[in-house]
Amino acid sequence: MSAYQELKHFLEQDPDNTALRLDCADAAIAEDAFDDAMTLLVPLAEKGEPKAIGLMGLIDLRKGEHEAAAKTFGMLMDGGIDDPGLRFNLAWSLAHLKRFEDALEVLTDDAARSLPQGAMLRVQLLHQLERFEDAADMARAYVELFPDYPGLLAAASTIAMDTDDAEWAQELAARAPDHPEAKVTLATLNLSRENAADASAMFDEVLAVRPDAARALIGKGLSQILMGDPEAASISLDKGAESFGTHLGSWIAAGWSYAVRGDYETALSRFNQALSIDDTFAETHGSIGVIDILQDRADEGQKRIRTARRLDPECASAALGQVLLLQGQGRSDAAQQIFERAMNTPIDGSGKTLSQAMIDLGMS
Repeated sequence: MSAYQELKHFLEQDPDNTALRLDCADAAIAEDAFDDAMTLLVPLAEKGEPKAIGLMGLIDLRKGEHEAAAKTFGMLMDGGIDDPGLRFNLAWSLAHLKRFEDALEVLTDDAARSLPQGAMLRVQLLHQLERFEDAADMARAYVELFPDYPGLLAAASTIAMDTDDAEWAQELAARAPDHPEAKVTLATLNLSRENAADASAMFDEVLAVRPDAARALIGKGLSQILMGDPEAASISLDKGAESFGTHLGSWIAAGWSYAVRGDYETALSRFNQALSIDDTFAETHGSIGVIDILQDRADEGQKRIRTARRLDPECASAALGQVLLLQGQGRSDAAQQIFERAMNTPIDGSGKTLSQAMIDLGMS
């Protein structure tokens, strides 16, 4: 007999026992018997029992009905109830509704320090809002409080990667190696060392349990490029870019996967998508400039390259465009040969290859 069935049996003997009814509903939720739980909770909720209302919100959360959950938890807070668990549940609902600023306002530092899952979520919210340094600072403080919580270690490893602290990212992810987000960090570090086969296998493990994980899709696609399968890479990178939505690097990486195959029109469409998101990103202009050169539009390409270098003198695609213009002398056939060699040949003073530049763009 399950815990729910056992408590249900006791409740039948004592139907007016509020505490027992709440425990029974809680057990029903744990066993995904949501309809049964609601039947138990509605009479108590109608009497204004806060815990019953909170459990109804939890059912909404478990069912993925985040709008309803946020309304329920918000009503409890408006009624004067305030505890870290309630703040976490409300913030979680708001985060799923992409109301990240609202979620962060609800999940205060004090609340985050009371629950490891709260600490994890607060780091993720700061990261989502692109407050990278704040997220990294909070991650360090929270990891000291909750040094063994896998979700927090994984979230911290991601912000460590995005703040270029590879050593700390490795340390954090290694402490939670089975967590999908930590596994993405470890795979990304392998990818940055061009251990493409090992990275690809780890990204596959993540995608087996989280098929829409954007970072894993991008990483898988970049691994496939390094392993010489740009066609498969395009599929993975397109999915990852769509999942990320407004992440410039993923759209540019997707575009390069088509350019490698000679499909310049599709490559250009991906670069233009990045341009529509942010027209001040140097690599977008540089990438479009390379395509212009490869399609015999050297004058237009040169203008794009100048724009890219003005925005960022270290722009990798602009460096490649300069090489194409100087060595290809405007001839698309010569430029194509140089472009193909550039995948594995340094294209600028830093020694960076086009493949390495794509990894940096796609995973940052």
